[in-house]
Amino acid sequence: MAEKPSVLIVGGLGYIGRFLALHIQKNGLASEMRIVDKMLPQLAWLAPEFNEACSKENFMQADASKDQSLPRIFTRSNGKEWDYVFNCGGETRNSQEDEVYKVRSLALSIALGKEAAKRGVKAFVELSTGMVYKPDSQPSKEGDKLKPWSKIAVFKLQAEEALAKIEGTINALHGKGVAERYRPEHGRE
Repeated sequence: MAEKPSVLIVGGLGYIGRFLALHIQKNGLASEMRIVDKMLPQLAWLAPEFNEACSKENFMQADASKDQSLPRIFTRSNGKEWDYVFNCGGETRNSQEDEVYKVRSLALSIALGKEAAKRGVKAFVELSTGMVYKPDSQPSKEGDKLKPWSKIAVFKLQAEEALAKIEGTINALHGKGVAERYRPEHGRE
């Protein structure tokens, strides 16, 4: 049997990140999993079912938007590189100043993408938002017209575009540099 992949989840205590970590842990899908977040698990209002997946053994507190944090985040004790890096991080609160989204979403995504490419990870997955698509009454599809309708979406789309330009092997669920987009009302696109 092949060795299970190693998984790094940035923004791992957010809504999607915690459920991704729980799924990986419950199903034994990783040889090693590291959850990185600025917030401590004790302050994240985690339900009891997340205790094992988000335990201190799997958790690292760090601000991934800071370049000086990246070596600590990406370095594993065995010297190997991560197989999969998921960026579930980013600013999700509405009505913030542009600078907040630039630092906490755009700069975060670019920094992680560059570091993942530099280290040659097998797959880098950027989770974006369905709000990058032109609003419609029907669920959006990957090729639909892009017209961000929130500040969050404007900066997530800029991150997607910047990631597509990074040299190196950056694979995502829909091709090189393309992000996975979620719309709460419609699920995965």
